[in-house]
Amino acid sequence: MLVSGEVAKLDAFIATYLNDPREPLATVAAGLQKDYAAVTNCLRYPDISNGPMEATNQKIKMTRRRTYGRAGLELLNGLLVLPWDDSARPAAEPVPSTASIAA
Repeated sequence: MLVSGEVAKLDAFIATYLNDPREPLATVAAGLQKDYAAVTNCLRYPDISNGPMEATNQKIKMTRRRTYGRAGLELLNGLLVLPWDDSARPAAEPVPSTASIAA
């Protein structure tokens, strides 16, 4: 059903399992029926995703948490405009072990 994108199969699944005595299947079918418009749109338009917007939201939230209370608007704007690339950071130096310190 999900791979083929056929709404008719979704309708058949909901009709078959909506009143099923197995509660988990009936719950899934009821949830699909409740969000029917959203589920059918996902089946009809599989190439449309809100992933890029969610990534932007996550970037803003992480930046805000990281700089909470310390950053003014200029610094916050700079952090959000600059690319989010951890590969540009220098690698952290390894911490010496206690065995090498004692020797």
